[in-house]
Amino acid sequence: MRQTIKEIETNVAYRWFLGLGLYDPVPHFSRFEKNYERRFKKSSH
Repeated sequence: MRQTIKEIETNVAYRWFLGLGLYDPVPHFSRFEKNYERRFKKSSH
């Protein structure tokens, strides 16, 4: 997750995909991690 956040901070394509502008702050990696865990824990049951 940390590496993904680093990519989002520097890669315009990731920002575009996520709907972030060039100067919008990138959420802390833990927010993505928690959402990722919730999403895939539910789908595995």
